[in-house]
Amino acid sequence: DTRSEAIEAALAFLGEPQGESELARTWLGLRFEAARRHGLVDGQAWESLLVEDLARRRAARDGARLDEALFGLEIASGWSPSPDGLMPSILRAVEAEATVGEICRSLEKSFGAYDPSRP
Repeated sequence: DTRSEAIEAALAFLGEPQGESELARTWLGLRFEAARRHGLVDGQAWESLLVEDLARRRAARDGARLDEALFGLEIASGWSPSPDGLMPSILRAVEAEATVGEICRSLEKSFGAYDPSRP
């Protein structure tokens, strides 16, 4: 079921061997149930936690490294395609902690936005 899968995924992410920590399993199960039922984690709404986390991550990242990675992605996607494709440039942007939106906006500069009315 979804609850068990989420708990196992969280334990794996935390480095807990599957089935090894009953306390961790119980704690994660309670948090999962609270989030599912009430949309809350530790008394806060999921959305506010995500917004706070994103703001914290953006404040802590290296702006120069990020700008360089996103500019490299723009160049790779439009001006000088490499034989490896875009993946190395996308991975550099991810390693520089670019958001999905920032990566997509960089690609949009070369490829444009999706328009379903165009073939």
